[in-house]
Amino acid sequence: MSETIWSLLPPVVTIILALATKEVYMSLAIGIFMGAFMFTGFSVLGAIDTMFKIMSDKVGGNVYILVFLVLLGIMVAAIQKSGASQAYGDYAARTIKGKKSALFVTMVLGILIFIDDYFNCLTVGTVMRPVTDRFKITRAKLAYIIDATAAPVCIIAPVSSWAAAVTSSLPEGSEIDGFALFLSTIPLNLYAWLTVIFMLVLIWSGKDFSRMAGFEKKSGGTLVIDPCEAMTVIDVNTAKHTGKKELEQTILQTNLEACVEIARQVRLRNLGGIILIDMIDMEREEHRQQVIDALKAALAADRVKTVVHGMTSLGLIEMTRKRSRVPL
Repeated sequence: MSETIWSLLPPVVTIILALATKEVYMSLAIGIFMGAFMFTGFSVLGAIDTMFKIMSDKVGGNVYILVFLVLLGIMVAAIQKSGASQAYGDYAARTIKGKKSALFVTMVLGILIFIDDYFNCLTVGTVMRPVTDRFKITRAKLAYIIDATAAPVCIIAPVSSWAAAVTSSLPEGSEIDGFALFLSTIPLNLYAWLTVIFMLVLIWSGKDFSRMAGFEKKSGGTLVIDPCEAMTVIDVNTAKHTGKKELEQTILQTNLEACVEIARQVRLRNLGGIILIDMIDMEREEHRQQVIDALKAALAADRVKTVVHGMTSLGLIEMTRKRSRVPL
């Protein structure tokens, strides 16, 4: 069956399971076992033996990378659990006085952590997210700043995982020294230098382009998600945004944008049970109905059973969502 169309079945099943369950590792394990099961002529014991042999062979020289990634994950989890990132966020929020300063500190921290691009993304994102949230910087902008100081800085840093990878990629017996070759290419790495320069220009000027401008031009509202024991409460705020036109239209626009983000956060965090949403107060009844309809439309793509029960006299939207897994 290894040379027939049936060989496509394990990867297809793996992709479907990953999309349906959001459990990537379990889906991969099932896909590997399914392929080994078919390869050994539907022998359970043979499939188990083959699966472990293939995995051990493939790990081989990559064991150090796996160990490094495991240690990386442990370090990031330790930073989160210890409260260090929150403490730094509180300190930075007291010290940093503006949006530009928050973006600049994020960039500087990203440049300082040049050892590895993965470690850079995980660490800077964990540490600076509370700070940028307080200054109403969108997650899209934060993600761009982090990404622009991860790989671009790492590939021009002499002491980094990229330098080690490039140095070791030269064939054996080569007369060229790998590290010297890497150093000589640093001034010619236009992508890295232009990315850093462009990022500085964006932070200093405060201007955004293309799709980033679309993210930044939204109403500026924020969500506060408070998961309690009996229910989950979501509060929608306008922050400092009041709009250039009438306030009611601004409130409607903020609530409509919140509906889309609430539906996304509910799925990502796997929130379940009773959910109360405190929308910004709206005076017009047609606006309230428009927001309820928008929330229902945003939740229509959710695979988990979700019911919007309507809006109370206090302006709270009641909804329920079936509990499927432990929420994040």
